[in-house]
Amino acid sequence: MHRRRLLLTTLLALASALQAQTQQQLAFQCTAEDIDALGLSCTEDEPCPVFLEITSIEAVGVRLLLAGNFHTDRNTLYSVVLSSEDNGQTWKEPHQRIRGAAIDHIQFIDFQYGFMSGGVIGSLPRDSFLLTTSDGGKTWRDRPLFDEGRIGTIAQFHFDSKSNGLLVFDRTKRPEDGNRYELLETMTGGDTWIPKQYSAKPLALKTKPLTPEERGWRIREDSKSKTIRIEQKNGPTWTVISSFPIRTGECRPPEPKPTPSATEPPQ
Repeated sequence: MHRRRLLLTTLLALASALQAQTQQQLAFQCTAEDIDALGLSCTEDEPCPVFLEITSIEAVGVRLLLAGNFHTDRNTLYSVVLSSEDNGQTWKEPHQRIRGAAIDHIQFIDFQYGFMSGGVIGSLPRDSFLLTTSDGGKTWRDRPLFDEGRIGTIAQFHFDSKSNGLLVFDRTKRPEDGNRYELLETMTGGDTWIPKQYSAKPLALKTKPLTPEERGWRIREDSKSKTIRIEQKNGPTWTVISSFPIRTGECRPPEPKPTPSATEPPQ
């Protein structure tokens, strides 16, 4: 019995050490400008909790890519893109965070060319964009979907090559012509888009996304540990290779700078 207890204690200690090694910390801190620009109702007495959401995962050779956003209960704060080249032990951000935006989907057509879709999330979603890469995800380039901002979201997209792709745009609110959905096509790698079809009913591309089992990777929220887990499929089992706390911090107004007293000499 004593040996069994000792073995169980050892296994629990190893599991705890492994979890500590794989758990990552993402720094996030609101500025006064963020609070003002995003209309946050955060105060010193009632700060806004900040949470991480990871929406998409893609493996490209030895590089693993994640995309998602930081948000409060009511507001999307910033997009986030994460990249790891050591199987989740360390992460870096290959693209700057975009205020008020979220990134939803990732697609690579080979080991070099890839695409991400996102948009600004407010009371109404707007300003949809693509991020594109030609170096396997080391660097990313912003490409707005339209020259002028428009309300709506990218519902689905798919590229057959680095140049040719299709995209379904959801206008969110039904326009006067009744056609809420647009099918767009690009032959310039996402630089320009040509309308192909309008529809009052939802449009769907014929391509079928890979399941986590087919992809070999999955994102799973664990309520017990309050973490987002990145898991890799190994035969019939899934192995946690990295995890992130769901709650990443708080948004609160910065402390006011002390005003010099009248008796203090000027600096």
